[in-house]
Amino acid sequence: MFSKLEARIEAVTRRSLLAFLAVISILVGLAFLTVAGWIAIADMASPLVAALVLAAVWVIGGGVFLLMSSNDKPAEPAPPPAPAVDPTMAIISAFLSGFTAGNGRHADRDRDE
Repeated sequence: MFSKLEARIEAVTRRSLLAFLAVISILVGLAFLTVAGWIAIADMASPLVAALVLAAVWVIGGGVFLLMSSNDKPAEPAPPPAPAVDPTMAIISAFLSGFTAGNGRHADRDRDE
């Protein structure tokens, strides 16, 4: 029992660490991409234009992500678990239900005669 729990904790920890490293790598890449964009735009225009373009790109990107995050619908609650049924009681209940149905049918046949 504990080995399954330990394996699950280890898997979650590993996935979390890899996700964290992926986010850090993406952020570093975005920083270098921003610098490269700055150099390219500043070379074509002026540093002021480069600053305005890159700021606009980051603000618009942030706004898009903010809108995407606010459109999440709340998760529906899970349905309640089915009540536990004792198999012996289920068999007894089925037998009694059939027995009652049979008696009712037998009573109807006696009335018709």
